[in-house]
This record gives sequence, C-alpha cells and structure tokens, in this order.
Amino acid sequence: MFSHGVIAALLFAVAGRMIYRRTHTRELDVLAGMNLSHALPFAAFTFIIAAAASMGIPGFSGFAAEITILIGAWKTYPFAVWITGAAWCWLPHSRCALEAIIFGEMDPGVALQESRLALDSGWNEQQSITAAENVALAF
Repeated sequence: MFSHGVIAALLFAVAGRMIYRRTHTRELDVLAGMNLSHALPFAAFTFIIAAAASMGIPGFSGFAAEITILIGAWKTYPFAVWITGAAWCWLPHSRCALEAIIFGEMDPGVALQESRLALDSGWNEQQSITAAENVALAF
C-alpha cells in the first residue's frame, strides 16, 4: 500500500504539477505533438519510471506488490490469477500510449522556447521546471 501511494502521488505530481501546469491540456494527441522528452526531459524520465512501477514491471516496487498478491491468491483463486496474468497482454498498449505522449513526433504548429514548453500566443508565463520540482521528484 505504501508503494502504491508513493507511485500514485508521483504520477499525479508529474502529470498535474509539471506537465498540465505548463501545457494547460490533458489531451493525449496534443501532448504527443509536444514531444515531452525534448521539452521536459526530467519530467518525461520521471513519468516513465513511475509508469513502469505502476504497471508492475519487474525491478520496481510495484512488481513486488503484484507478485506477492498473485502468489498468495494462487492456492485459493487460480482462475483469477490466470485472468490477471492475461491482463499483462495489455501492457504493450500502455507502452504505446506512453511512447506516443513522451516521444511523439513534434507538431510543426507547436513553437518551443529553449528548455520550455509550447508557447500559447495569449499566455506567455510558461516556465521551465524549477530546481525545487526536480528535487521533490528525485526523492
């Protein structure tokens, strides 16, 4: 539960505090056109790590939680464990969505400032990620 809480908080912090605050959009197609790996590299890296942990990829804390639940449920509910294992087939779809958002092709209509996100002609207060945000996400 602690691991889930930390991972969920990290995902919300990156998506809300860092990405939405600078782009003012939640639309995946628009975010894909911004190529977040180029515009916000630390936010993109942190989001990928948190997403992998949330998906239960081996090597992350989410996997330790998932595997212990599956091992514990195997004796009583083997069919449910098989269904859960089949759900891992959806991981490539999650990876494709994540790849499109973070590493999408840059839309030619999106203007970028150096180390800042896309500029909106009516809103020029977009700022790069602060050192305090980087430190908070690193911990």
